[in-house]
Amino acid sequence: MKAPVTTGLLAALAVIPAAAFSPLPDCSSVASQVEYSKDGIVAATSSGNELLSDERGRGWRLLFDGKSMRGWRGFDTEAIPRAWRVEKGALTLSKVEGESTEGRGDIVTDAQFANFELRLQWAVEPGANSGIFFFAREGAADRIWKAAPEVQVLDDARHKDGELPSHRAGALYDIYEPKCNALKPAGEYNDARLVVRNGHVEHWLNGYRLVEYDLDSDDFRKRVAASKFREQPEFARVHRGRLGLQDHGDVIRFRSIRWREL
Repeated sequence: MKAPVTTGLLAALAVIPAAAFSPLPDCSSVASQVEYSKDGIVAATSSGNELLSDERGRGWRLLFDGKSMRGWRGFDTEAIPRAWRVEKGALTLSKVEGESTEGRGDIVTDAQFANFELRLQWAVEPGANSGIFFFAREGAADRIWKAAPEVQVLDDARHKDGELPSHRAGALYDIYEPKCNALKPAGEYNDARLVVRNGHVEHWLNGYRLVEYDLDSDDFRKRVAASKFREQPEFARVHRGRLGLQDHGDVIRFRSIRWREL
């Protein structure tokens, strides 16, 4: 008997078949292999879009005030793509049916960063995909992903990217996979932290350090040469640039975005 075809909303909510999705171990079950820290985690009682008590007076600054998109614009344009808006205190990519590609696009910060720590919260709808870019340079490539490294934002269990560990939430997309699974269910906010100092990079998710690497190392370059970026000569070649958020056509929300210079 031929299996029924799953379409529309049912397809978006379907979990990847077990044969294709091999889950990473839960981070709490491999505590000896990962580092845990409460730094950057926002209390459940917090309204978001405000500095934490231990951040005040220590050089932290907000990149999103919860009310406007001031400080952000489209990649390679001064305009803000129409699909991006502020909803309920979150910087939100909305799913606008029938909207042309002119209303869509990745966004970047006005400011540029070199050595920094970034903290933010993100939540995805079931089956959604997005990303956080750093060291983005306009003019280096026609698409932001061709030059800037990407921290993956994903509903691992419902998006096809979840089939590959190097494409799962918290990964350096297509290059380094997370050590374990620290992801919260779709719809819930995750606490993300990105630390970059002199080319050394750390990806944290919900208190766990999932990925660590050096942009100038031989290992990094070997992995790039074996990745989808092997034909992108400008990829990860600089240590300064803008932060970016990806429009992948799915509903995604960001809030409590703050940074400090290191």
